[in-house]
Amino acid sequence: MAIALFAFYAFSRLWMVVKYGDAGFGYDFGIYRNYINGYFDRLGDPTVVPFGFSAFSNMLRLLGSSTDQILFGWYFVLSVMILVALYCVVKNYFNAKTAFIAVILFATSITQFEFHWWYYYRNFLALFFVLLSFLFIYHKSHFLTLALLFIGIVHPPSLIPLGLSLLVYLFVCDKEERKFLLLNGVIAFCLILILNWRELRIYLPFFTEYFGSAQKVAESGHSEFSGLFINTKFYLSSAILYWPVGLVGFVLFFKKYKLFAIFLAVNIILMSVGFVLHQRFFVFLDLMLIIFASAALASFHVETRHCLVSTMRCVRYFALIFYVVPLIVYPSWYIIHKKPLITQPEMNAIQTLSQFSGGEYALTISSNYAPWLLGYANKKIIAPGMFEYDKFSMEEWQKFWFGNDASVRYDLLARYNSSPIYLFLGDRGLSFTSQISKDAHFTKLNKYLWRFDL
Repeated sequence: MAIALFAFYAFSRLWMVVKYGDAGFGYDFGIYRNYINGYFDRLGDPTVVPFGFSAFSNMLRLLGSSTDQILFGWYFVLSVMILVALYCVVKNYFNAKTAFIAVILFATSITQFEFHWWYYYRNFLALFFVLLSFLFIYHKSHFLTLALLFIGIVHPPSLIPLGLSLLVYLFVCDKEERKFLLLNGVIAFCLILILNWRELRIYLPFFTEYFGSAQKVAESGHSEFSGLFINTKFYLSSAILYWPVGLVGFVLFFKKYKLFAIFLAVNIILMSVGFVLHQRFFVFLDLMLIIFASAALASFHVETRHCLVSTMRCVRYFALIFYVVPLIVYPSWYIIHKKPLITQPEMNAIQTLSQFSGGEYALTISSNYAPWLLGYANKKIIAPGMFEYDKFSMEEWQKFWFGNDASVRYDLLARYNSSPIYLFLGDRGLSFTSQISKDAHFTKLNKYLWRFDL
């Protein structure tokens, strides 16, 4: 059974990559490829923008791992480590039966699959250390300081729900545990400030000026800080097989497992008020509901195990079958039919750009392609509303896309004082060919690529 479960989990995490290659992962894949290469190439440069994840990726590069090994190999290893960490946490707090049910629910969770697929690498790393934090709290191990420190360096926003939960938990735990948590928490907090103050300074305005509101931060030009993940409707429908059971488990066990209950409640509150990155907190919400659902299902199994009435035994077995089968079949169907955000021909065209020696810039008509261009084109990327090389206002982008005056388009591109500039259209931007197909300044290179010369 354990081997079959691991095989399913491996299938769910590798299917998109095996089928679609570099195009198989979600939106942030190209961005992380650029980060891993860029931060290692500028290792030791004090002027580089601070990014805690680089401490992790640079360490792996120094140990001999290639960029692709970090992007694919270590990412899969991390996904397995998260599953193992979950098993250890639930086994320690509950028992082995509950832990096994928890890893089944986690492995079949579409929310966790989507989280893995979207490729939020540092958020993914933080999830592993959140689980380790629960384990260290249970054993009252001072390794908790290191776990909290790592979260605070690699992905500080993930420390917000955990930190708030621990603060609330201080009021309900016993004196010895309170002392332990205060000691480790204060040390970790101080170390995070000392070691990662430059990155924390970037987040500071989101709280001092916008009071942590994702909507206000987005209106200021940082739409990515809503979390850009699944919504409530998607979660409730995709997790319908276990979130109601999780609520039952919460009602049954919240008094005994106060820390998990508080962590669940804090995440619900942060999501309800639209806190910064609130959509990503679905991952923690899902994790807690999985744990409470596992406890409820394990309790049901124990209560009905010694049932002597044959009719009740049959009901129990049928209930098990009708629960487990859709739990496996629906996620399998969902994963197999999942489509990538970019096609392989589009990816091939983007990778072709890196072979062009002339020209510093590549412009994409649609910002949807920007992350992959950033990761593979080996150019400075001009994309609507994204990255540091976008010199157009949205009004100017409208003129670039739809204007009939070609001279306006020339003037906008002339701001870069560089020639040639490559244009990537992609399937989403093919309609733009009607604007440039008869323009002598634009040369078609293939279906998706054009070259602009001043």
